[in-house]
Amino acid sequence: MQDIRLFLEIVAIFGSSVLTWYLTKKFERKPRLIAGLTRAAHIRISKEQILSNHTLIVRNDGKKEAKNVQIIHLNLPELYQVLPAVPYTVEDLKDGKAIVFPSLVPGEEITICYMYPEFLFGNIHGVIKHDEGQAKYINILLTREYSPRTLMGMRCLMLLGIITITYWLVLLILRSWDYILTLDKTL
Repeated sequence: MQDIRLFLEIVAIFGSSVLTWYLTKKFERKPRLIAGLTRAAHIRISKEQILSNHTLIVRNDGKKEAKNVQIIHLNLPELYQVLPAVPYTVEDLKDGKAIVFPSLVPGEEITICYMYPEFLFGNIHGVIKHDEGQAKYINILLTREYSPRTLMGMRCLMLLGIITITYWLVLLILRSWDYILTLDKTL
């Protein structure tokens, strides 16, 4: 019986540590920039000239305002547009230029559309950073959006599955422990 208590205390300590770490990461108030690129498209203007375009999307997915957001470009094309119309500046750097936004509030998203000669695509973007770190690039995928009712149903089924698996694991561990204790008594 003492062994089971010791085992359960260790599991409780480990579980509470993992839960504390998860809740800290989930609710920590800090900016978190994510960025994604859309696929480049090419428009043939004449036999010799091709124009390309793509879009960069930057979003503050955190819980705190991101200050001094810099989108560094190795080659900033002449033709670009920032949407929505927010204040920004363009700064000259040693190895390129940077579009600098004073701040991005939580949930704010900025889209920058570029148009350039075809050869520039790989040489446009550098780093996206702010005062507290760098942006994380993510893949942008076309996905279906489910209704809130469907999402709630999926969450309930996942919770039911987690509870069931946890129940069976605890039951298996306790029965194995009882079996080991009965073997010790017989020996």
